[in-house]
Amino acid sequence: MPTTLTKSRFKAYIQQAGLCIYCEQPIWLDDVQEFAKTYQISIEQAKVLQCTAEHLTAKQDGGTDVENNIAAACNYCNQKRHKRKKSLDSISFKNHVMKRQAQGRWHSNVTNRLFGEPSQRFADFSFSAFHDFCNFQLAISSPLWNSHYSQPLTLPIVARLEP
Repeated sequence: MPTTLTKSRFKAYIQQAGLCIYCEQPIWLDDVQEFAKTYQISIEQAKVLQCTAEHLTAKQDGGTDVENNIAAACNYCNQKRHKRKKSLDSISFKNHVMKRQAQGRWHSNVTNRLFGEPSQRFADFSFSAFHDFCNFQLAISSPLWNSHYSQPLTLPIVARLEP
């Protein structure tokens, strides 16, 4: 029987259309060989794109396994976020990843050649899906959020599973 964390990861994977919440690369849940074959990449390249349950508020910061705190992230991004010397919240880490990708300094150098640049592939998706998952109580109260968004936002949902 699947755990709550496994169910939450699966729901997040579906809601995010099978893309990492941070780098927006395709991710896989079950079959690394099929994924590698589909995208014509090696098993080693595919392994970094395995879907993991990402705690938007990290467990070490008091985050829990509740569904609205879980997003789907590739193994690479999940590991990089939580192994940083200076901890970043999920929104700051998303910005960090996007900046690094723009500089060609993230794991997506290989996958961008295969899938295209994230901004070209999913211009609408990244903002709407990411912010749908984030804790708006923290985001809206932050100076960064307030300096960028002065009006309420209506965010489309890519896909939603009904309970």
